[in-house]
Amino acid sequence: MGDMMQDGAAWLDEQQRTHVSRTVVYRRGTASVTLAATIGSSDGSVSLDYGARERWESRDYLVRAADLVLEDEVALPAVGDLIVETDGGKEFTYQVLQPSVEEPAYRYTDGHRIRLRIHTKLVATETAIP
Repeated sequence: MGDMMQDGAAWLDEQQRTHVSRTVVYRRGTASVTLAATIGSSDGSVSLDYGARERWESRDYLVRAADLVLEDEVALPAVGDLIVETDGGKEFTYQVLQPSVEEPAYRYTDGHRIRLRIHTKLVATETAIP
């Protein structure tokens, strides 16, 4: 008998890719790959000195980990990488970031490492070139 949880995670990944994703371009330097990504968001807060709290929010891209192939190798997201999303005639460029010292730039969404949740922030908006 197979691993039902892994089968379920794979099924959910396929459903998200098929029904709730859009095409984005992931870039690292001169390398790039087109990915099907589900859009999400994350928010949190961090305790600062003297009881103050700093709140953060990120735009997240959920992608199949095996699809993040740069220069013929499966890669993991790195701080500073870019994700370009085209919508409504505009090109939005998001930078991969670590939203706080307590939160990494990415994490797996399941225990089988099928999907990645990548945290980003908007760094540029331009008119898309047809």
